[in-house]
Amino acid sequence: MITFAAFHMDIRKQDLADIQDIISTVIVKEEPRLYLETALDSCRAKHPGCRTVVLSDSATPFPTDAGYEVFRVDGLDPARLMFSRSHAWTRFLEREDSHVVYLDGDMLIQEDLEPLFEREFDAGLTYRDGVPNWPINAGIQFFHRRRLDRGVAFLRDCLRLFETRYQAAAAWGGDQDALRDMTVGADFTRTDTHLWRSADGYDLLLLPCAQYNFSTREETMPGPYPGIPVLHFKGKRKDDMLPYWRQHLAPKTGGPL
Repeated sequence: MITFAAFHMDIRKQDLADIQDIISTVIVKEEPRLYLETALDSCRAKHPGCRTVVLSDSATPFPTDAGYEVFRVDGLDPARLMFSRSHAWTRFLEREDSHVVYLDGDMLIQEDLEPLFEREFDAGLTYRDGVPNWPINAGIQFFHRRRLDRGVAFLRDCLRLFETRYQAAAAWGGDQDALRDMTVGADFTRTDTHLWRSADGYDLLLLPCAQYNFSTREETMPGPYPGIPVLHFKGKRKDDMLPYWRQHLAPKTGGPL
């Protein structure tokens, strides 16, 4: 069984404004939970019987009939959003016993990801060429149930780098800075899914963003994109996420969408 987990916590308007000043793009829509729930719906549509979890702080409210579990972590700080997410990911994986996929709330799963776990690995990351500052996109990560101790160690090392080197980017980007440091020496010019052993001895499954973390070069994403397992509607592409889900992926019930 795969556990799909996404991170969400309520963000103060000033914290959100500060983050959006840093990245100059749209990171949260007016109804962020609708996007989050749609992302998890896509996981369930392609993986019947999977477990879906939202990681959050101790204060953010969720409906009791949400259809997903809520895993709460004390001490998270919305002003340090990405550091809080990395911390929550680590705490959750420490308690897991299944395959785990962490994904952003603006992603859609289009295909069964179970075949990826036929190979054993400590962590699975998506990579891209041409982005030297952030060659790894942190929007989706994979952890194999038979290597969870190694997966936890990998996340702890990432968190340690984040905390000691990149606290100035705790709100946004520091997680990807840490992942870049953890993957020095990898060949990001490749375009295939492959196993690679890092200098720290981690067996990493490197997956091309073009397949497992796909976004268009434009700021729109109308689709369709057949044959691509994971779509990422980041930035202004979020406007296309819900229409894409309704038109191309949502289970057909015979009634209006």
